[in-house]
Amino acid sequence: MAFINTPKVGREVLTADQVKQLPAGSKVTLHGCDRYGMHTQVECTVVQSGRKKVLEWFDTSSFQFKLKPIQNYPNKYYTKGGAKW
Repeated sequence: MAFINTPKVGREVLTADQVKQLPAGSKVTLHGCDRYGMHTQVECTVVQSGRKKVLEWFDTSSFQFKLKPIQNYPNKYYTKGGAKW
């Protein structure tokens, strides 16, 4: 099992319900771990899709924008704002 470090000071951790309450166009970062246990982060934008809000992110492997449902994922968390490398 991979261990996910808590975010650095100044980063606000959000739940899926809090992300859904953000206005469309807000930037959030989805943090997690890859299969080797290395930290990953995906910069997403909250967008309106019909009646619900979803996350839009750019997939660099296929060079396409993709949509991801806003929900609680195991061993992942959201932070407010864009990715900070």
